Amino acid sequence: MKPGFDKKVIVIGGDHHNTLAVVRCLGKMHCNQFLLVHSNQKDDDSICILRSKYIIGKTSCVSSSEEAIVQWLMDYASEEKTILFPCSDLAAYTIDANYDKLCDSYILPGFKDKPGEVVRLMDKWEQSEWAQEHGIPMAETWKLKKAEQFEIPDDMVYPCIVKPEVSAFGSKGDITICADCDALQTALEQFVELGYTQLVCQRFLRKKYEACAYGCIVDEYECCAGGMIEKIREFPPGGGGSLTYAKFIDEPSVCILRDKILDWLFKSGYRGQYDVELFVCEEGVYLNEINFRHSGNGYALVKNGVYAPYIWCVSVAGADIGKKMKFRVKTGKHHMDEIADLQQIKCGNISVVKWIRDCFRTSAFAKWDMADIKCTMAYYMPLIKRTTRKFFGKGR
Repeated sequence: MKPGFDKKVIVIGGDHHNTLAVVRCLGKMHCNQFLLVHSNQKDDDSICILRSKYIIGKTSCVSSSEEAIVQWLMDYASEEKTILFPCSDLAAYTIDANYDKLCDSYILPGFKDKPGEVVRLMDKWEQSEWAQEHGIPMAETWKLKKAEQFEIPDDMVYPCIVKPEVSAFGSKGDITICADCDALQTALEQFVELGYTQLVCQRFLRKKYEACAYGCIVDEYECCAGGMIEKIREFPPGGGGSLTYAKFIDEPSVCILRDKILDWLFKSGYRGQYDVELFVCEEGVYLNEINFRHSGNGYALVKNGVYAPYIWCVSVAGADIGKKMKFRVKTGKHHMDEIADLQQIKCGNISVVKWIRDCFRTSAFAKWDMADIKCTMAYYMPLIKRTTRKFFGKGR
C-alpha cells in the first residue's frame, strides 16, 4: 500500500514513546520516513528506538542541542522539500527558532506567516499573558529571573509550583511543589545549582483530575484529529509527574475550554500537533499549558486507529486526506505507559491484581507492539534484567 503523499518525512525526537508512536504510525502507513534522534547517550546501542523495524537503516543521532539539530538539517537539506515532524520540546523549539534557515528546504509546522510564534508561546510566562488576554482561566503566574539569586515576589501564594520557564531547556523532573516560603526558597537554591536563570512560579491548583487534549490541526478543519483524556495515574503521584494510565473522556465543561483554545489556534494559523493540559477543579477548568508538538500520549490515538501524525503529513503535503480516516477515539478507552506504571506497584500505590485488571481494559500501550517486537523488547529488557537480578539475588 502506498501512502497518500509522496513527500519524505524526517521525524525528530528523543528515545521516548512519543517519538516511537510517530515512527510506528508513519511506518504502518508505509511512508518514506527518516528518524533523527537527539540524545546525549554515548553509545547508540543503548538507544532503544533504533531497533524499530520501521526505521532500520534510516536513522541518525546527534547531541541534544539546538545547534546540533540545525547543523544536521542544513547538511541534509535538498531541493526536494521534506516534512519535519517534531516529537520533543527541543525539536519544536529548534524548528521554529530557525525558520529562516530551514523554510526553503523543509515543510515546517507552526503558525502561518508567523515564524517565532511557537517559540514565544513555549515560554510559560508568555502563555500566561496570552491566557489572560484571551480570557482563558489559568493559575496566577509569577516570572522569576535570577540576578545573584532568585527573589521571591511579595504577593506569592502557597502552595505553589515552580518550573523551568521554557520546557525545551529544562527537565520535567525539576518541577517542584512548595508548601510554604521556606520550601520555595530551598527549591530556588536548588534551581540555581542546576544552572537555571529563568523560572515561573504558579499557584498550585487543587484539582479533581487533569485532562489532556491532543492531536493535530490541519487546514481541513473538519479533519482535525484528536481526543481528550482524563489522567488516572501519574508517577510520581501528587502533581508534576508523567502520565502512566488514562481514559478517553468527553466531559462538556472541559470540552468548552478545549474548543475555545483549539479554535484560537486554528484561526491564528497554527498547523501541527498539539498537546493541551487542563486542570479540572471544583471551581472550574483551568489551562495548565499548551505544547506545540506531538503529545507523549499520542500512542493512544495511533493504537486506536486515529493516525494523527499521518493525517497532518498528508495535509501539509497538499494531498487529499479522504473521508475514510478515523478522527476520534471512542470515549471510555484506556491507555497505559506500562513500564512507568509498574512503579505504582513498587511504591504501593496500587495492587498487582488491580494493575493486571487495568491492563486487560487497556487498548493502547506505550511500548508494547507485537508488530514491532524487537523494538518492544529493547524497551522491556532493562526491566526484565533488573527483575531477574533481584529475583536471583534474593534466592542466593
